[in-house]
Amino acid sequence: MLKPLVYLIKYLRNSIYRLVVALTLIIPACLFGKDITIKAGIYDFTDNVSKEFYKLAPAFYLDYDIHQVKKLALNISAGYSFTSVEYNAKRHKLSMVPIYLTIQYHLADSGTIFQPYIAGGATLHMKWDKNPWFMNPHFGMTYGYIMQAGLDIPIKQKVFFTADIKYNILIPPAMEELNLSGIISAVGIKIPIRSSRRR
Repeated sequence: MLKPLVYLIKYLRNSIYRLVVALTLIIPACLFGKDITIKAGIYDFTDNVSKEFYKLAPAFYLDYDIHQVKKLALNISAGYSFTSVEYNAKRHKLSMVPIYLTIQYHLADSGTIFQPYIAGGATLHMKWDKNPWFMNPHFGMTYGYIMQAGLDIPIKQKVFFTADIKYNILIPPAMEELNLSGIISAVGIKIPIRSSRRR
């Protein structure tokens, strides 16, 4: 009797995570999105215990600039990163879905060749562990803060090559053994999805 209920709860939980990510990406893009950035990079864990257990995690992100005023931009980003490790002859898998909300300050004028920026904000971090010793994956959610520095380089009209580094500072729940804070290095392409310019 309990097994169908467990599967139903697991399905609903997975559906909620997917819905949160989808709404985070789609709603701001449709209502406010000006520029979209597609990035790929590496998530490097900074906690000593996490670094010993997990390897570097490939990471993929979508960023949206949803509001710009002069040199300030409000940016929302969601991504997916994953890694796995062999432990006691068993494969342990970790997947992470971070959502970032940051305010960027562009240090140079929009017409310059190199356009560096700094940013800070908040993060909502969802993760699930698939452990061969347990029947069901372990899901978790936490929050934290993000610090960022980046550089945009124009490659053609309104299209930019972009590179950034983020320091993701997470506050793990009391019952969580590992702190998944990390440094994310990524590169990508920024393209306009509607008319945009700094005023």
